[in-house]
Amino acid sequence: MKNIALKFSAVLIALTLAVLAPADAAAKVGLSVTPKIWFTVENFNAFETALLTNNTTRTISLREQVNIPLAGAAVGFRPGDAPIDFLFNFYGGTGKGNFLGVIGPATTPQFNGRYELKRTDIEFLVRYLPKERPWNLFTGIRVNSFKDTQTLTSAHIWSSTGKKTQVTDTTIVLWEVGAGFQAPINEAGTHRFFGNTTFGVGSFATEISNASTTLKKNRKDGGAAAWDINSGYEVFLGEYFSLAARYRMYAKPTSPMDDGYNLTVIHGPDFGATLRF
Repeated sequence: MKNIALKFSAVLIALTLAVLAPADAAAKVGLSVTPKIWFTVENFNAFETALLTNNTTRTISLREQVNIPLAGAAVGFRPGDAPIDFLFNFYGGTGKGNFLGVIGPATTPQFNGRYELKRTDIEFLVRYLPKERPWNLFTGIRVNSFKDTQTLTSAHIWSSTGKKTQVTDTTIVLWEVGAGFQAPINEAGTHRFFGNTTFGVGSFATEISNASTTLKKNRKDGGAAAWDINSGYEVFLGEYFSLAARYRMYAKPTSPMDDGYNLTVIHGPDFGATLRF
């Protein structure tokens, strides 16, 4: 987390220096660049107790929460005075920690291990911005990638092969629609509140290595639905530079390999610095 914060600070300093340089020629391009960092907490296994109770062989790694700092950027392009713009958003990061394991129908831990969770989050959006209106509409594609590597440190094994490491790769593709608002706080418009609500539908594909022999296959595909809500505050420091802070919550399926459904809720504060050309 420290390294990501240092990198984010370095980019922020570079953007501040760029703001101090002459920018009259570039201001007409309609381009914005926003380095961001999202300090996320991921909550797993929302329905784990019911799943374990109804399954005598299911194995679950219990992680109440995972902290992953996600670093990324948003790039926006607005063609002239048109009431639309195009947005590209990216986040990526890694979280590590310990977990406890349970085999249903038991509910007390029976083994333990360590995990590494890698995540990327990419969005391509088109946004409609009617002039002199406090709201906007947007739509586009979102792609999430999760790689969950779990290595056991106890005598337990993941499968009859005797291996202690299990890797789960999940890709979620969503078509998103949403609406946002921007509400000036002062008359000059240099301070404002903003927010967005997004709903997405699509599909997921999950592959698991070293799966138990009781599973019929090591890949599962299915439909997916997710929602994203965020709200925050932005202050403009001149015509071309602003700072923003928001709280963001994103809920999506974790797509387990057996019959059942887990939910991952990803939430936490998000900070960004925007340079407009």
